[in-house]
Amino acid sequence: MTEKQGAVEAAANAAATATKFTYTTYTSAGVSVVSWWASIDWMAVLGVVVAVATFILNLYYKRKENQRADEIHQLRKQQYEQTKERLKGDCDDK
Repeated sequence: MTEKQGAVEAAANAAATATKFTYTTYTSAGVSVVSWWASIDWMAVLGVVVAVATFILNLYYKRKENQRADEIHQLRKQQYEQTKERLKGDCDDK
């Protein structure tokens, strides 16, 4: 698998995960509102708990995504600098 294919696959996985969490958040919010309206206290509490858990998971995975993006950025900067040195002729690490 090439680097480009790996990056595309990682982006697709991240988008699919974000979509799943979005559906979970909206469903949980809807269940909470309906439960509150129907005076089912335990379902309202469960909906709030699921919504909070989903929010925390979103934060966690967004942080991981940012870390991966930063690592990729650092590697690309390093690759750029190496390419620049090779074009100058100052680098001999073949």
